Amino acid sequence: MPSIIQTDQLKSADGVTTYLNSGTLSNLTFPRGHIIQIEQTVKTDVFTMAANSAEQSVTGYNCSITPSQTGSKILVNYSFDTSASQDTTARTYIERDIGGGGYSNLTGMMGNDPGGANGPEPSLSHGGGTETWLVHKHAGMYLDSPSYSSGNAITYRIGIQSEGSGQTLVVGKTWRDNSKYHPRTASILILMEVAQ
Repeated sequence: MPSIIQTDQLKSADGVTTYLNSGTLSNLTFPRGHIIQIEQTVKTDVFTMAANSAEQSVTGYNCSITPSQTGSKILVNYSFDTSASQDTTARTYIERDIGGGGYSNLTGMMGNDPGGANGPEPSLSHGGGTETWLVHKHAGMYLDSPSYSSGNAITYRIGIQSEGSGQTLVVGKTWRDNSKYHPRTASILILMEVAQ
């Protein structure tokens, strides 16, 4: 029968039981694959993008985690809905910042880059729409292997980009948004530190 670790105690590598009343994780070795900590952002308000074709990060839709031990991986989970003002071609994307060094595309979580200035772009999903009463669900998971130093905060954020300046997107509601049958939805981003 497998052993059970109580939620308020863990054993360190030398077999000493440590109680986690203070939440301190020092001197502990977690078995590979265990979840060490979880951080979550739940954005319940609506985001409306500016009417241009630039990449735009969704305001308030970011989440940070500071790994408690070096070498951990980060399990990224996201879920959000988009709607459009008209037939729209668009894309969604995810970026990562490590220790305040600046955001860059999380390339492993998106498709490949075929090259070319005006060609297809690595993305999380298609972000456009066809009907103003409809929302499109975007959701996924990815086990990220960032390179970081002890104490670095790792922040993830999600953005959208529309092809044309007249094709506006919203996140968290339908574009029509005029009755109880047009849902308002939360945008959720969950980060889990996974021991290695």
